[in-house]
Amino acid sequence: MSSTILPLEPKKLKKLSDEELGAMLHLVKGNTSLPTPAFPHPPAIGRDGNAPMASRLRAIQQYIKSLEYNHTGTSYYKLRRDRGLQHVILTAKEIVREALPIQCVEAVFVATHLTTGMADLLRIPISFKSTADGNTYRHIVLAVRYGDKWGALGISRRDSLMWKDLQFSSLAELIKNFEKS
Repeated sequence: MSSTILPLEPKKLKKLSDEELGAMLHLVKGNTSLPTPAFPHPPAIGRDGNAPMASRLRAIQQYIKSLEYNHTGTSYYKLRRDRGLQHVILTAKEIVREALPIQCVEAVFVATHLTTGMADLLRIPISFKSTADGNTYRHIVLAVRYGDKWGALGISRRDSLMWKDLQFSSLAELIKNFEKS
């Protein structure tokens, strides 16, 4: 293995042996020339309605996307959707504090937390399946309605399966858009 560290796609990382991964980790740990990773901070949008709702939702989506997608297939957090809103919010706060890459369920937790208290915003988690390269993936986003328009917050391997601006006239229209993606 060379002494330079090249960015590797997650699929290529999975093919490396334990020895190769260990050698790469050794190169990274003592390398002072590597830049400090950026630490994303949640948007300071306030929940009092000063900014337009579309702008607040866009800021939340940009934050979620800045956490980056977790391609490992393993969550870094204890996820229990059956334990109620308090667990969802506590987990979301942990995600914000740790700022590790997330999958779609964690994105819904974060979106739920960051939209809590936003008056007149209806939130509904929507789960569905998508297919890519012969593989079926389970997915979830947080559908949001403000006024008479629907949109969605989330993260995915594919851009078309996460953020949707407040532009859809019904929940059915939003879901159809996801089905086409």
